[in-house]
Amino acid sequence: MSLKPACPAAPATARLQAYMDACLDTVGRVSACDHRAFYLVGGNGDIAGFPRPAALPEVQAAYSAHYWRHDPLYPARGLRCGAPVQSLRGQAGGSAIYRNFLSDHGIGDIAEIYLRLDDGRAVAGISLIRRSHGPAFSSGEIDVLKGLMPLLEFSAASSGAFAPAAPETAALTPREGELVRHLRRGLSNAEIADALGISLATVKTHVKHVLDKAGARSRTELLAKLFIHPGA
Repeated sequence: MSLKPACPAAPATARLQAYMDACLDTVGRVSACDHRAFYLVGGNGDIAGFPRPAALPEVQAAYSAHYWRHDPLYPARGLRCGAPVQSLRGQAGGSAIYRNFLSDHGIGDIAEIYLRLDDGRAVAGISLIRRSHGPAFSSGEIDVLKGLMPLLEFSAASSGAFAPAAPETAALTPREGELVRHLRRGLSNAEIADALGISLATVKTHVKHVLDKAGARSRTELLAKLFIHPGA
C-alpha cells in the first residue's frame, strides 16, 4: 500500500485533492467504516472547512451550526491529549448532548485522525464514521491507524498541499476574527448573523471587508489563501 504525494507542478487545489483521495483510500483499506470525511484545521485548532464532507448533509449542517461545541474530538480539544488517533467510544465521559445527537442520527462511533506537518502544526483531519448497527472501533483498530501516521504525515509534508505557516490575521478586527471562525466552520451568512446577533446586511459588510483584506474574491478563495498554497 502506498500513499503517493501529488505532482509538485500541479495547482494547489489539485495537490490537496490528490492528497485527500490518497488518505481516504489508505485508511479505508485498513479500517472499515460507513462514512469518511476530510477536513482542514486552522492554526487555532478550529475546523477550517470540509473539502470532502461525509455524505450526511443534515448531520453536517447541524454539527457546523451547533454540535461542534460539544464534540470531545473537535480538533481544538482532541489535539490537547497528543494522541494522533482517537475514538469517541474511547473517551472517558464526554458530552451527553453530543452522544444523543449522534444516536438520533444513527451514528454509533467515530474515529478521528489528526494530521500534522513536520513543524508539529495540525493542518487536517479525517473522520471515520460507523453507524449504530456496527461495532465500535477497537483498540487494535486504533493502533493500526496510528501505525499509518508516519506515512500520512510524510505525504502531507511532501505533497505541497499545505502552507508552511499560519495565516496572518493581525489586520482583522475582533468582530472580523469572529466572522472568519464561523466561515471556517461552514456557516452561511444567515447562520453567522444568528450566531453573532447582528443583521444579515452587517454580516455581508464584514465578509466584504475580510475578503478585501485577504485579497480574495470569494469564500473559497479566502480559505485557500488562509490554509493552502496559492502557487507552485
